[in-house]
Amino acid sequence: MPHTTRDNVSVSWRGTAADNPKPAGEESTWRAEDPAAQRYRGYQWIQGAIAALKNGVRPTQNPNQASHLSSHFDLAEGGIPYEVEVMDYSGELIKPENTGGQLSANLLDHLREFDGVFVLAEAPKPAENQVDRLGQLKQTFATLGDGAGKITSIALVVNKWDRRGPDAGRDRAAVQQFFESSEGKEYRQLVELLRARTAAGGFEIFACSAFGKSEGNSETGEVPVLTGASLPSFGLEEPFLWAARREWIRHLDAEVKKFKTSAHSPWLKFWHPFILHSAKVARQAVALRPHLLPDTQHAAQIEEAMSASRVTWLTRSVQVFLSFLLAFVVWGLLTLTADAIKRSPHKPAITGQTNESAAVDAAIVWLRNFQDRNFFWSPLSRLVLSSGDAREQLLELSARRSEVKPNDDQMEKWREELITAKDVTALLKLQNESKTLPKAEGATREQKRKFDEFRTELRQKLEENRQKENAATLEQWQSEEKTVAATAPDKIVELLSHTQKLPYPDDATEVQKKALDDFRIALFKKFHNVEMDKSYQGFLTTIADVHWTDAALLLTKFPDANKKIEAKKVFAEALLRWAKGEKDRAIQERQYPAARNKLNDIVNKSVIRENIAPDTERKLNELVQDINKAEDEYLYENFKNQQTGRTVASANEYLEKSQVKDSRWRKYVEAYKWYKEQMAIKLTITLSVHITWGKECWDGYKNKVEVRQEGNPNYNLKKEDEKSSPGVTNAIGDFAITAGLQDRVILNIEAEVTDGNFVAESRRFHGKGKITATVQELISGKEVDMNRYGNRATIQITGGVPAEPALP
Repeated sequence: MPHTTRDNVSVSWRGTAADNPKPAGEESTWRAEDPAAQRYRGYQWIQGAIAALKNGVRPTQNPNQASHLSSHFDLAEGGIPYEVEVMDYSGELIKPENTGGQLSANLLDHLREFDGVFVLAEAPKPAENQVDRLGQLKQTFATLGDGAGKITSIALVVNKWDRRGPDAGRDRAAVQQFFESSEGKEYRQLVELLRARTAAGGFEIFACSAFGKSEGNSETGEVPVLTGASLPSFGLEEPFLWAARREWIRHLDAEVKKFKTSAHSPWLKFWHPFILHSAKVARQAVALRPHLLPDTQHAAQIEEAMSASRVTWLTRSVQVFLSFLLAFVVWGLLTLTADAIKRSPHKPAITGQTNESAAVDAAIVWLRNFQDRNFFWSPLSRLVLSSGDAREQLLELSARRSEVKPNDDQMEKWREELITAKDVTALLKLQNESKTLPKAEGATREQKRKFDEFRTELRQKLEENRQKENAATLEQWQSEEKTVAATAPDKIVELLSHTQKLPYPDDATEVQKKALDDFRIALFKKFHNVEMDKSYQGFLTTIADVHWTDAALLLTKFPDANKKIEAKKVFAEALLRWAKGEKDRAIQERQYPAARNKLNDIVNKSVIRENIAPDTERKLNELVQDINKAEDEYLYENFKNQQTGRTVASANEYLEKSQVKDSRWRKYVEAYKWYKEQMAIKLTITLSVHITWGKECWDGYKNKVEVRQEGNPNYNLKKEDEKSSPGVTNAIGDFAITAGLQDRVILNIEAEVTDGNFVAESRRFHGKGKITATVQELISGKEVDMNRYGNRATIQITGGVPAEPALP
């Protein structure tokens, strides 16, 4: 809302939808402490307040609720930007159910979160009877114990200062005079309590007015007097600018303390980042200096920090250079020591050993001999070895050697069993027993490596033995096939049934898999030649009805080209006949998903697609689409017939289950879902008011018509100069409320003649009425008798409520 500010001060509210996005989910599910929810609720409330002010109506008081209201503002003073977040906790300190102890606890919770606290107190009107209106505030701050600590910044903001008269304005002398007068007694007591809880220099008093000038009284409510399109407010930004300057000063104090600490650290602490930090403090001091209020103490601190930074820069630079030089010398000595160790004649004592335990012993002996025989390098060699933990590691390995010896014994036993194992059963047993070492947690790297090699060798041998059993089984089947074909052709089917897969199909080679396929194809061919020469068509139909994949595989390998063409035709006809039967049965029994899965499984098999024409494949896909369309119709009818049971959930059920993405019903269900979602939330609803004047009304007179929602201290609609005439209907105007579809509202309407001369002033009253109804009932309109002269009023919703979509 535009308002007056000082010349060098600007303020803007982050009041766009992008700055305040609505949190996900229903409002009832939002967490009270969620910053996004607090910010969105603050945005909504301020939007409503702006709309009320523009309509000349006093904004409604923000409600006491668990979730606080948050708003973000950008202030600037003389080009210096400040970002301010304001948290409004909605009258926490005036809730009647809260005791003094509870108020103190609540206040302490808020003080832990914020950089500063503004205490709002209304200014009284001159000569107004005084009551202890600040009693509860004083009681709350009085009960804060010493354990609460000092608050950094507290500002007492006396609002509605325009009540003190048109000349009060920004005159701080008038503010001081008020506090020293008898009228300001209760305010002085509050000031003393606030000063006691504030750090030194952290308390200030401000006077401000949001309206600047207002009219009305305590009963009708004070409303602003607009100057053009802006409010003549004053003093709103001053508390925020003061608190921001306080934070800048506190930040500078902290940085200067860090600087002084680092500037006086001992010389040996050459690693202290003094140079970078002092430069940082100097830069910050230069940036902060122009923006602070006149303050000789802080100005002296800035100059002290910058001067000390310049003086000590060269000294610390020399210290850093000498430190790097010393590190380089130490590094050179360590490198020479490492080279000497590598060239030592005792090195083969470690590298020449093949057994790990013997290598540990030899390494310890070599370490002791090297330290004893090298007089000059012995201290440096200890430094090199200890820095890499070599000595400790060798001693630890020696101590653990006896603990992990069972691992070596078990490994030797398993390896012997691996060598003697002859079949898959024995190897599987060994694989199950050797899943982990007996002392796995303490195993050495060498033991782990050998264990991994053993398990790899075991897997390889197990795979080789499985492949051997696959080969032996395949050879046995081929021998049986020759015997059956020669002596018992009727047993070919039995052989087909138990040769479907090898004993170990996962380990079969590609050659074995192909040999099995060729073997089964040969069996099919022999079965066909022996049993089905006279009735080939009936055989193929029977095979197709029993197993489509086997039938397609037979067609792929069939040697007779002419028979193959004929067989494919019969195969396609049988497949389509079966698919149509599945489709009809699914529609009749409403088992759509099962039938669709069956048909999709057939269409997606490559061996079947290779043996049917594109036209057959198209017809199969059309049958699947027929199932989808029938299911879509069924789902839509179910949704439509629910009537009172239609919900967002039932709409989602249709949208998720329907397989027809371009269904003609989808748009109706989506529209109904949107409608249900809108009906479940609070809506901004436009109401239209009409008055039909009765036959006995005052003809040709001007009237004032007022409409107010019960519970609202201000009028929702106020219209002057409405001319009354018998039998005529006047459109009074529109107003907006925020409510849900099932919320009950109470609206009062009054009419009064404003011109003419009357013997009795009471005859000016042209009637009043009350309408009590739910928002849904107001969609079709409500009429009420105004109880005078036959006048009647009608209130009807004309906007904001979506119409229920029709379902064809």
